[in-house]
Amino acid sequence: MSSRNIVRNVHDSDTKEFVRALESLSRTRHRWDAFRDWTEMAACTFYNNLFHDPKIEVEYLACANRYNSDELRTMGEMLGMVISALSAGPRDFMGEVFSGSLLMNEHHGQFFTPYTLSLMIAKMAITEDNLPRGKIITISEPSCGAGGMVIAAAEVMAELGINYAADVYFEARDLDPICVHMAYIQMTALGIAGEVICGNTLTLETSWKWPTAAYMLNLVGPRLAAQRQRETEEGAAPQKPIKIGPQIGLFEEVSA
Repeated sequence: MSSRNIVRNVHDSDTKEFVRALESLSRTRHRWDAFRDWTEMAACTFYNNLFHDPKIEVEYLACANRYNSDELRTMGEMLGMVISALSAGPRDFMGEVFSGSLLMNEHHGQFFTPYTLSLMIAKMAITEDNLPRGKIITISEPSCGAGGMVIAAAEVMAELGINYAADVYFEARDLDPICVHMAYIQMTALGIAGEVICGNTLTLETSWKWPTAAYMLNLVGPRLAAQRQRETEEGAAPQKPIKIGPQIGLFEEVSA
């Protein structure tokens, strides 16, 4: 499909701007390769603003060295587009880009749940009745994709008056590193506290785990550990995470 037709396939102006920038990187390389490199570099940028990990810097430079200065400037502008789009309100911007630019056809036919459906599922899963007040709430997404369900759950939390940047712990997991990078970019940009894990939900194997900025800055990890220690000392049943996602029934049946 031509670049013009791909841009026509998306309707939101923010998404069109991003897809046009992506297409400009695809003149001398495959579009999928450019998108993969951009997601890794953007995620590494957010991560290393917190941790300054030399290994992550090496990964970043390995991608960056494939591009000239003008292309790298475009990639920086693309990250700015994501931040700008998400600052206007919660949405699965990366999922929209992935689906709207037909990248899903180039990556195993992968499909992401539309955000309106994710929001409906989140509102059914998260209610006043199942939220433990006065505690850090845990949310589990076993197949997070670009993070749309996590973003929807955070929006529901905000509607219920709960600070998802400090009083909720989101665990987002996916087997696909590109999905993990997209989810990490969006969760970090939106100030969602949690950890994004590249690993297999069924076997619980983990390749790597990245905490978001909000998780670190608001000390969610130590506070959650202290909460669980108190529950153990008091003999209270540990809080079970609220599971979200349209595939939950599958994972619960397998793990039963």
